[in-house]
Amino acid sequence: RRRGNGSDEDEEVLRLRAALRAHPCHGCADREAHMRWAERRARLQRDTDDLRRRIEGRTGSLGRRFDRICRLLEHRGYLSGDETTPAGRQLARIWSESDLVIAECLRAGAWDGLAPAELAAVVSTMLYEPRRDEHLVDRMPNDAVREALATTVRIWARVADDEDELGLTPSREPEMGLVWALYRWARGE
Repeated sequence: RRRGNGSDEDEEVLRLRAALRAHPCHGCADREAHMRWAERRARLQRDTDDLRRRIEGRTGSLGRRFDRICRLLEHRGYLSGDETTPAGRQLARIWSESDLVIAECLRAGAWDGLAPAELAAVVSTMLYEPRRDEHLVDRMPNDAVREALATTVRIWARVADDEDELGLTPSREPEMGLVWALYRWARGE
C-alpha cells in the first residue's frame, strides 16, 4: 500500500467492485465451475503451445541434420541434387554404422587385392566395438593388411573431418582389436 489519503484508490476499488457485480456473468449460478474450466483451458493451452514449440524445435533440428547429411553426401559424390549417383546406390546397400567410411574405402580401392583372410581382418576394424578399454594391437598379419589399414584410417580421418566441419557427429574410428585374431580365424587357425 502507498501512503497517503487513499481516497483515489478507494474510489477506484469501489468502481471496479460495482462493475464486477454488474457484469452478466456475476449472477450465474455456475460461475465458479465456469471459472475452473476457463483456468483449466488456459493451462492446457499453455501446455499445448509449449509442446508445439518443443516439437518444432526438434523437427527443425532433425531437418537441419538431414540437410547437413545431404550436403556431405553431395560433396562426396553420393548425391547429385535430389538423385542418388551409382556410388549412392552402392552406399544404400551397406548396413553399418561406418557405412560411409566403408563405401569410401571401396571407392578408393583401399581393400583391392587383399586375400580373404586379410580382407576379413581389415573389415573387422569397421565392425568391432570393444567392450572395455583395450591396448592398441601392435601385431599385424602382414604388410598388405598394414597398408590397407593405414589407407582405411586416412579415409576415416577425411570423412570424420568433413562430418565435423558440417556439425555432424564424426564416424566411429576403426578399432584394431580383432585384426590379428580374425586374420588367424579366417585362415582356419
